[in-house]
Amino acid sequence: MKEFTVELSATSNEIQLAVSDAGAGFDVEEARRNRGLGLVSMQERVHLVHGRLVIESRPGAGTKIIASVPWPIEGGESSGEGRRDRAASVPEAA
Repeated sequence: MKEFTVELSATSNEIQLAVSDAGAGFDVEEARRNRGLGLVSMQERVHLVHGRLVIESRPGAGTKIIASVPWPIEGGESSGEGRRDRAASVPEAA
């Protein structure tokens, strides 16, 4: 599968990234039981910024992964200064 969809959206208090494909899919519960390193790593990274990770997938039905994180990040800088610096370091899309 070489086609996928990426959606990035934001509200005043949350940023959400959704990535989906129509590929082979997998059994999410089985992957969690087997401690799939990719799933564990994604969950830990999202947890570090007090976010939520939702994985929707079924064999033969593709996969959708949704990561939602609060914005501004809890425990971050109290002024807008740090947020501008982080935003400025992200390359703009052409």
